[in-house]
Amino acid sequence: MPDSYGVVQLAYDIPLGGQFSFTVDGVIQSNSFCLGLAGFVFDFGDDDNNVLSMGVSLTGISLSTANGRSTITGTVTGTFEDDNHHTGNVYTQVILIAALPGSYSQVTMANPPGFSSGGTSEQIPLTVESPTLTGLLSGFSMSYSGSDQSVNQIGATVTAYLNSGNVATLGGTCVLAESTKTKATSLSLYGALLADASSSPVFEIKAFRAKAGGATSVTFSNEVTMAQALLVGFNVQYSGNDDHKVQKMSVSYNNFFSPTGSNAGLQPDKKTFVFMDPAPFMQDDENNRQDNNLSYADYVVIGAVKTQS
Repeated sequence: MPDSYGVVQLAYDIPLGGQFSFTVDGVIQSNSFCLGLAGFVFDFGDDDNNVLSMGVSLTGISLSTANGRSTITGTVTGTFEDDNHHTGNVYTQVILIAALPGSYSQVTMANPPGFSSGGTSEQIPLTVESPTLTGLLSGFSMSYSGSDQSVNQIGATVTAYLNSGNVATLGGTCVLAESTKTKATSLSLYGALLADASSSPVFEIKAFRAKAGGATSVTFSNEVTMAQALLVGFNVQYSGNDDHKVQKMSVSYNNFFSPTGSNAGLQPDKKTFVFMDPAPFMQDDENNRQDNNLSYADYVVIGAVKTQS
């Protein structure tokens, strides 16, 4: 029996138009993997700008298998621009979650097509009895109508729902708003579903809310072989009804430090997962920054359990 039937891998610093690729030793089925985001950064560079549209999504997801190994690839797409065609850089941290077939493993995973904010995704048939559901944020698309605007609030969240007939859906909302005056009207979400068995699960999952000055680690109940933090939702907001331009906005469990040599992530004890500056960040070029009382990021830390009982 392998040490774990679960796989959790990170692809780091993927820009818009960039391709991510994961290789897994073993044969992965099409309903046994999904992709989410550990973080992202939207950056106009030296100058701030109003925002017309912003978004990121994972597209062209493909699974291939050869010589007992599975490869999952895809492309990061999105936008960050004002109405004067100033475009910013966008970088992402993409996570693969996958389950190898085994005598105990029972998991359904999916990345359904995008859906409108306030709506629900297409139905996802489950192969798991009495599952534990986890919804993950894998992207969003938000645009003002007509002209760009300054910003007060940016946020998105995804939730998983169990419907009758052993079918799941994803729901959620996103927001791009200029205080109480103007809100973006073109709002879409992209999500991922992880449905794991309540008994003998492949993954152990710990919820974590990142806020400035808050906790910086979670501890698994059991030893895990690998682990990553994935976004469920976030809210980043200037103080009160203040509106400002945006120079940079980011959400990331390790503040986009390279994983190599970083103290963030799963620790040598295989039970503790450490975050590095995980609270959301937003500023203009006059150093107006997010209100830490209003800003947060919700993660789930997913670990592949060492063995299944």
